Amino acid sequence: MARYISIIMIFLICITLTAAVAQETAVTSPNKPTQSVVVGQPDTMQAPSFPYVAQIIGDNVQVRSGPGTNYYVCGKLNKNDIVRVVSQKASWCCISPPPGCFSWIAKQYVKIDSNDPANGTVANENVNVRAGNADGSSLHSSIVQGILNKDDKIKLMGEEQSDYYKIYPPSFAYVWVSTEFVKSLGSDVSSIQPTVLSAAESNSPAEARYLQQYYALEKLVKAESEKPLGEQNFAKVKQALSFLAENKDAAKAARYAQYTLKRIEGFELAVKVNKELQAQDKQLQQTRETIQKAAEARKAEQPSLGKFAAIGRFRISAIYGEEPQLKHYQILDSAGNIVCYALPEGDAKQIDLNKYMNKKVGLVGSIEPHLETSGALVKFTEIVELE
Repeated sequence: MARYISIIMIFLICITLTAAVAQETAVTSPNKPTQSVVVGQPDTMQAPSFPYVAQIIGDNVQVRSGPGTNYYVCGKLNKNDIVRVVSQKASWCCISPPPGCFSWIAKQYVKIDSNDPANGTVANENVNVRAGNADGSSLHSSIVQGILNKDDKIKLMGEEQSDYYKIYPPSFAYVWVSTEFVKSLGSDVSSIQPTVLSAAESNSPAEARYLQQYYALEKLVKAESEKPLGEQNFAKVKQALSFLAENKDAAKAARYAQYTLKRIEGFELAVKVNKELQAQDKQLQQTRETIQKAAEARKAEQPSLGKFAAIGRFRISAIYGEEPQLKHYQILDSAGNIVCYALPEGDAKQIDLNKYMNKKVGLVGSIEPHLETSGALVKFTEIVELE
């Protein structure tokens, strides 16, 4: 008899454990049967540094007020929802509150702005903020997420219960989800889905999802804009922002995305101008090198001026007669002044010098005093036209 009782007890314990596991991953609705969670193998890839973006890989995954099944449920997530993981404890991920999560704060410690009833100011020091319960009851919300102090600002969700205000979770008010249903996406924008995290400025969970998507994309835009101009590439993030900007349900997020797309146009213009400037600099450098080579080649073609005894414009002298024994020539500078007189010698006597008249020439020969003019006389054996 005792043996049968033991078998029955073991059977009852197994049933109890199975029900507890099912409760963690499913939410029962009076109008909808409980859905079983279809879960793949846990992601074996090492998680990136905190914080990071992750994707939920199960349906009706419960979000809890602490790292364990003994903490009450704050909300739920479904497959392909995106979360921001800030830390991890054992097999639980600490995440930013997704849409539907909220917090409670005691009314007696809050002053409401009469001009803006959606906002309040904390009136005391060390005021507890408690994680909201999925059943919506402030009485069952016992987990303290952190404290606010005097003059801290809060945003009300437009609801109050008993002696508490329902508020958007402050920045420190994190919640928890089992690592079994979390797959790291890192910061790759191509992995970010159309619906993501919550944001305190939204008026609905749907809008909150799109707003948080915008903030995730905006961070990627900032990171890309801080890279050197030659390395910037906004193609992927533009595609995601364009999808958001065209979504009629995205409200504020769509407007923010449109504005950011305009900013990206400015960044891309800077990239384009930088490329054009680099191309112009390269072309200018090539032009300079071409001019330099041409100048060097031309210089190489020019005769060496160091071999000439005199350089200037060549003309016949009017002082002496036309007779061959009396004929002299002059070399003039650029101002028309006489530099020296000149007489051909040797082979130069056989040259037709008329073709050099009034042209710039260089004379090869010897220099000696010209007694008649107290100047210089160049007896040249070679004449070279320089122009």
